[in-house]
Amino acid sequence: MISVEALVEDRSGSVILGGILDAFTSVSDTPFSYRLHPHRGIGSPRFDWNRRPDPMATTLFALLPAELRAYNRVLSPAKNLVIIVFDADDGNPENLKETVGHMTRKFLPDLPAVIGVAVEELESWLLGDVAALKSAYPDGHFEHWKNYRQDSICGTWEVLCRIIMGSKAEELIALGYPAVGQFKYEWAERIAPHLSVETNASPSLHRFIHRLESVMSDMTGASN
Repeated sequence: MISVEALVEDRSGSVILGGILDAFTSVSDTPFSYRLHPHRGIGSPRFDWNRRPDPMATTLFALLPAELRAYNRVLSPAKNLVIIVFDADDGNPENLKETVGHMTRKFLPDLPAVIGVAVEELESWLLGDVAALKSAYPDGHFEHWKNYRQDSICGTWEVLCRIIMGSKAEELIALGYPAVGQFKYEWAERIAPHLSVETNASPSLHRFIHRLESVMSDMTGASN
């Protein structure tokens, strides 16, 4: 069995990824277990990757080089896989993926890694599964979903907020962070158990799943 270490930028993202991985088990030919490691935000990759992280650092990018070095030192490449999943926000997803890819090649040379970049936010992977949304929130305001263009930069969590909260959404949207963090976590907890990887409409999710399938297949093939 493959053991997966999954690094995610925040708590709500870890819940979403957990739902995706649970759904993936039902269609995958490879048995695997996983552990989720949420961080407190994404941070910036623009710093000296070779220095020790600040003792107060909590973001994904700030801690990632040190975490990758540790995994490369203690984990077996035959049995372990590292997943890194984060939001693109308003950045270029391919550029961010290449940056993190360079980091994995530098600090995790011996272990396989799969990078998932959600466009614009991980909530886009929730919005890609309208059946899951309706299962979790059958009384949702789905006229907002009809106007959503999948994997677009449009204020993704705000779209989800309007679907779930209707006319009350604008008050929460005006408050913004950090108030919205707990709401995003609660929404993810309700929706994630209903997610499907087969019918999801998000191209960025499908790219992640395709890469995950390919790497796991290579790992099991190499061990036979």
